[in-house]
Amino acid sequence: MSAPKEDGKPYKVLDLCCGTGDITYNIAKNYEDAYVVGVDFSNNMLDVAKSRCAGLKNVEFINADALKLPFKANEFDSAVISFGLRNLSDYKACLLEMKRVTKEEGIVCCLDSHSIDNRAISPAYKAYFKNIMPLLGGGKEHKEEYMWLFESTQNFLSIPELVELFNECGFVYIGIKTFMCGAAALITGENIKYESE
Repeated sequence: MSAPKEDGKPYKVLDLCCGTGDITYNIAKNYEDAYVVGVDFSNNMLDVAKSRCAGLKNVEFINADALKLPFKANEFDSAVISFGLRNLSDYKACLLEMKRVTKEEGIVCCLDSHSIDNRAISPAYKAYFKNIMPLLGGGKEHKEEYMWLFESTQNFLSIPELVELFNECGFVYIGIKTFMCGAAALITGENIKYESE
């Protein structure tokens, strides 16, 4: 998004499961040539996101189901989902919806947390994630929320499994960037359309 589009229109970016709008804000703030649509199922989250992005003119928020997006095909130049895929009931359906609403050769990105496979690190990481981080991050008042974060991460796909799911959905040139020894990963894929889509 560093160079202007040939048609002069802004890059339209979908931020799916945008939550309180962290990613939405950062994209809209740092890329003036982007128009960002944040989508979330929770109106409470969207209220916080709207407040965070107040004053930004290149942002819009919509309450919608990630598995049944209210957008036409090929509406967005790119789409992102951050720490939201693992909370959905159907990972593949979500990725296929992102693929449907993204233009040919558009980039679809998924940033999420994963279990660490490294045997030397994994036990200590799990102990920290499960027992220490909830107390440090939210105290007793928010312990259950952090426990859900731990449990949903443990039940989520591994990085190789998520890459394979990107393959199954028809994405190509798939990229993988890991963080914190694999505790989080950014998976990117280029959208290729087929005649049946």
